[in-house]
Order: sequence, then structure tokens, then C-alpha cells
Amino acid sequence: MTPISLILIIILGSLVLSLPRHHALKPLLIAITLLPAGMVLVVGPLHFYGIRIFVFLGMVRVLLKHEYTGNQINSIDKYFILWTAVMLVNGLLVKRYDQTIITRLGEVYDATGIYFLMRFLIKSEKDIYAVIKALSIIMLVVCLFMIYERTVKFNLFSLLGGSFSSVLIRDGRIRCRGPFAHSILAGTVAASVSSWFLISFCNKKVNVKYAYIGMISSFTIVVLSASSGPIMTLIFAVVAFAFWPMKNNMRAVRYALFASIIVLNFLMKAPLWFLIARIDLTGSSTGWHRAELIDSAIRHFNEWWLIGTPVTRHWMPTGVSWSPYQTDITNMYIKNGIYGGFLGMLLFILIISSGYKLVGKSLKNISGNSLSKKVLIWAFSASLFAHTGTFFSITYFDQSIMYFYLTLAMIGAAGEYFTNTKTELTLNIL
Repeated sequence: MTPISLILIIILGSLVLSLPRHHALKPLLIAITLLPAGMVLVVGPLHFYGIRIFVFLGMVRVLLKHEYTGNQINSIDKYFILWTAVMLVNGLLVKRYDQTIITRLGEVYDATGIYFLMRFLIKSEKDIYAVIKALSIIMLVVCLFMIYERTVKFNLFSLLGGSFSSVLIRDGRIRCRGPFAHSILAGTVAASVSSWFLISFCNKKVNVKYAYIGMISSFTIVVLSASSGPIMTLIFAVVAFAFWPMKNNMRAVRYALFASIIVLNFLMKAPLWFLIARIDLTGSSTGWHRAELIDSAIRHFNEWWLIGTPVTRHWMPTGVSWSPYQTDITNMYIKNGIYGGFLGMLLFILIISSGYKLVGKSLKNISGNSLSKKVLIWAFSASLFAHTGTFFSITYFDQSIMYFYLTLAMIGAAGEYFTNTKTELTLNIL
């Protein structure tokens, strides 16, 4: 950990602990996003990455100010608790050659800490808008630093403790990554929140300047990442948001999608997931690996379905540099199966499914003339859909995972707040 990063931790940490709730979200998001995953404070066998330090500080704040009260438990919360419990138990049952129980405890701490910290801090419409405004500025900062990285071929975030001063280059193209561990993750994060900034056009509580700043910055980050994955994530987000006119007929859309999948299975010679191998938007995609990984996971189902598996190297022709026992798991669903068995994978899927159900329930609970609130909920669902599709081709392994948990927390907070508001109005009328 460098002196600069230590100073930033002290300043941002003090702000997280002292500011009012909706303002405390801003330094928290800044810290978790901009402090690189490579920045670590080592205390014996424990590794305190930037994200873990701020989760701890955030939880201290929540406990001291009793901000853990007032939240309703939703279905996402329940499945999230079960999912992390399964991951923890399976970590104890399966002996992994490249991971200790302390590492697994750290991963569970990251997941539960980030998600529930966001759930405790985001409780009102004001909090939700504060997050969106903050993210537009954060995307701008990341964008500017990535432009510098592209121009000078040096990553300034390495000065904060990141281990990536050299830029990524594939097929002669510079792939900028900013504070993230990989260019794909940088672009994916920007693409996944792009739909949030659109609410500024129909909501006077968020100045339209945040829409332009956020959207232009997000799009530029996707371009600078020079990766097919983020482009697909952006397409997922845009297409999902474009289904707004069909919001009341999504059941028909789901049936049509299911029917299309069945028809494609009959028409294609290879399994449906090999469509991923055909996607190459930058000329340097590794789509075949992602498709073959799904096929291989199905073939080796007997190895991981019960409590996961410690070895996947024999699944694919290539491995990874950091472990002789693993192949490159570029699929979030399969990763959950490897770490938590079929139950772990199922619970992860149920977390996502609960997010969509909560979106539908929230839209029904919002009064008919509250267009801005409905658009807000829909923007979050578009973001969730972007993550859902992206999980088939990438595994989040740095601070990027916060944006998935943040999306779930925003859906829960918006649904809870709008539902409670409607109930209170009804009681007052009665």
C-alpha cells in the first residue's frame, strides 16, 4: 500500500463515517471503484483489499448510527443469505489446492458486506438519486484516466498500489482498464450502469447534465476497453431498456424467447450456447472458449453438482497462470457451481430471478401517473439484464462485483420505498 493510497483511505474513510447517509454513499462508491484491487494491506494471513477496508468502515457507521433498522426483508435478501451460507459451508467441505478457508471467508465477507451495506444505506428516493449522480461523476473520472492511459500508455492507478502499470495490448490494440483488474471488467461496469443515466430525461430531481456526463463517459469507457464483452453488455442494457413499451406484457416476451430457444436448438447443429463463439465485435474475441466451457461443465456435471470441485484444469485445453488446478472460468454461473455445487448455482440464479420479480411487483405498486418512478425501476431492470447476459461470458473478480450487488440493492430500495409511500398515502386518505 502506497502513501498516496493510505492518505485517500483516511480521507474517504472519515467522510464515510461522518457524512449524512445519502452523502456518505458518494465517498463509499468513489473508494470502492477507484481504489485498485491490487492495493492491499497485509496483516499476517489476512489481506485487506481497499474494498474490504471500506466495507468494514461502512458497517461500523451503520452500527453506530443504527442505520440497519427500517429495512424490509425481501426475497433477494433471503436467497442472498442462503447463497452465501452454501458458499461458506462448501468452502469448509471441499479441500481446494489453490484456496484456503481464509480466502473463502474473505469472498463471503465481500459479498455479504457489500450487498447488505448498500441495502442499509440506500433507503429513500433521495439516496437513489445521490447514487446515480455520484456514478455519473465517477464514470467521468474513470473515463479521463483511461484516456490518459490510452494516450501515454501508462496506468496512473498503479500509483495507488495497483499491479498494472503496463497497459494491456491484444492484436495491436490497447485495452484500457483504469482501476479495474481487466479491461473487460472496466467496460462491463460502465455499460451496466449506462441505463441509469437515462432517467435524468424524465425526472426533474436529477439534472439532465448527469445524463450527458454519465452516458458519454460510459460509452467512451466501453470503446477504450477495446473488448467485445462490454459492447455486448451495452447492447443488452440498451435492448432491455428499449422494451419499455412492452413492460406490461413481459410474460409474452418471456414465452416468445423460450419458444425461440427451442426452435434454435432444433435448427442448429451445435448446442445453442455455441452462438457465443460466433460473436466477435473487436476482432480479438475468445468466444469459442466461453462456449466450450459451458459444454465442458455439462459433460463434467457429475464432478461438481454436489458440493463443487477443486479441479477444473482437465475441462479445457488451456489453464491459468495462477493455478495448475484450474482452467479459466469465464462464466459466473459455472463459477458458482464450481464453488457451491448445483445448489450454489441455483441460489445465485434465484437471486437474479427475485430481482426481476421485485421489478414487476414494484411497477404494479407505483401509481399510474408516476412515470419517472416507473422509468427508474425499469432502468435498474435493464442493468440487471445486462449483468444476466454478461455472466455467460465473464466472471467478476475485482471491485466490479459491487455493481451487481448495487443493482440488486437499488431494485430492493426502490421497490421498498415506492411501496411504502403508496401504503402511507392510502392510510392517510382513509
